[in-house]
Amino acid sequence: MSWRDGLLVGLAQALAIIPGPSRSGVPMTAARALGYKRVEAARFSFLLSIPAVAGAGVLIVPEIFDAGFDLALDALIAGALTFVAAFLTMAFLMNFLKRASMLVFVLYRVAMGAGLLYFF
Repeated sequence: MSWRDGLLVGLAQALAIIPGPSRSGVPMTAARALGYKRVEAARFSFLLSIPAVAGAGVLIVPEIFDAGFDLALDALIAGALTFVAAFLTMAFLMNFLKRASMLVFVLYRVAMGAGLLYFF
């Protein structure tokens, strides 16, 4: 991926700050619009999540330790389990995208959005 394409995809990810867009879906869509294959777009989108997730984790660390040792240990265990679950989910999704389209996720987002609009 070129610097220009990476910058465009990163800027597209900034749209996910608006309520509604998917944090991973927007960069994948932008990368696909730039001509990248599904797996390449998903891989780059997942790599873009690392700074956001790490930054959020760093910001909450002082609060966790202020809450006491027991909560800090619980948070460490929860963080480790979340990492394992996220890794397994990404591995599954990468294998899924090698043989199937992203249409199922698009339909899910549209249906969920319509359902939430109706509900609220």
